[in-house]
Amino acid sequence: MRLFNFLFGSDDSSESSFGQTMYEIHIIGTIQANGPKSINRKIIVDETQRQLFTGSKRKEALEGWVRANYPGVTKVNSLAVVGSKRI
Repeated sequence: MRLFNFLFGSDDSSESSFGQTMYEIHIIGTIQANGPKSINRKIIVDETQRQLFTGSKRKEALEGWVRANYPGVTKVNSLAVVGSKRI
């Protein structure tokens, strides 16, 4: 039944197939990589990752995320988490 719900959608959309609550994080800012580049992305994360992006070490989490998703970044000018909402 879980496979069926995973493939065709379940009644409770706030939980993934593993029973974790998922959140949508909106990240905006600019980076320096062979010229300035704007970032305006929404990503879906679980509760633990949401706490990393909105907690006291959010700057380190954002820089790590940028370096993983945008190779060749020389400088992170400004990044911010605009909001997180439960999906």
